[in-house]
Amino acid sequence: MVYSAEVLRRLDGVVPESMLIVSDEPYRPLTFDGLTPPETFGLLRRAVVAWSWSKAMAIPGERIGYLAIPPHLPEAAALRGACTFANRILGYINAPAIWQRVVGRVPDATVDVSQYREKRDILCDALSSMGYRAPRPQGSFYVFPRTPLADDVAFIRLLQAEGILAVPGAGFGRSGYMRLSLTISKDDLVRSLPGFERAMRGTRLR
Repeated sequence: MVYSAEVLRRLDGVVPESMLIVSDEPYRPLTFDGLTPPETFGLLRRAVVAWSWSKAMAIPGERIGYLAIPPHLPEAAALRGACTFANRILGYINAPAIWQRVVGRVPDATVDVSQYREKRDILCDALSSMGYRAPRPQGSFYVFPRTPLADDVAFIRLLQAEGILAVPGAGFGRSGYMRLSLTISKDDLVRSLPGFERAMRGTRLR
């Protein structure tokens, strides 16, 4: 979901000086239904912003982004030093040279989110009609519906038998849910729908 400015203001009011908010924002351009995420730095005093172009440009797996640390933070210099040190000793997280050149030329390029929105609507409408609880996400390219079985891993095995790959919600601290990606083609998404229905019927026979 997209948190409103009011929610962020309330969050800012309860964050003590001993804590720091890390706002991970690679999905910021991928919002639907006319929603626009509020600007983090104008609402949260003790926050740093992590950004990646991998989602905005639909190049998942490419590690190219930045960490914005406001200079007014008392620990800004120490945090910047720690990040620089980590970057030097963990060579695998260094941004590839080719993607540094790409984002340097087209830093504001983003994927057309209408394709994700269309697939979101198809999937959520279909799952809801089958009896799933599948709220529409306000952004990103994932849907996070509730599984009809409390054991999400067991249900995902039923989906696997139908040739459908889903990720258990337990991996994100939310058992009883599953994560489905909207990055597959529309044709593959539509082709998967009967499998979701058969898996749902399978739970009713238990």
